[in-house]
Amino acid sequence: MNKTKVSEEERVLNLATKIETLLQFTALLVEDLDLLERASNQSDEISSRILSAAPLIEAFGDSYEEKHLEAEVRRKRAEALTKLVRVVKDTEEDRAKFAKDKEAREENRAKLNGFFGGL
Repeated sequence: MNKTKVSEEERVLNLATKIETLLQFTALLVEDLDLLERASNQSDEISSRILSAAPLIEAFGDSYEEKHLEAEVRRKRAEALTKLVRVVKDTEEDRAKFAKDKEAREENRAKLNGFFGGL
């Protein structure tokens, strides 16, 4: 039983390390968010085009279902990645704003202490 608990703790720590690595990598993509959004939009357009070109694709002997599935996989992944990068960007902006607000509160508190301390 103890071995299972240790194993579970190791798995949790391993998962936490993987998540930290993922978020660090994702943070590197924040500067390219606009490009990611455009790529995601293009993936959506490609998926739609494949559906509309289904008769033509079939006429050339290819499977439009296979091509559409691949396009959908790419579209979903691009959309998920874009959302993740956007969340990382937004939360980092929230952190920066909080730190700035905290600093301003501390400066104001110091000014008030100086004012009331001088009375």
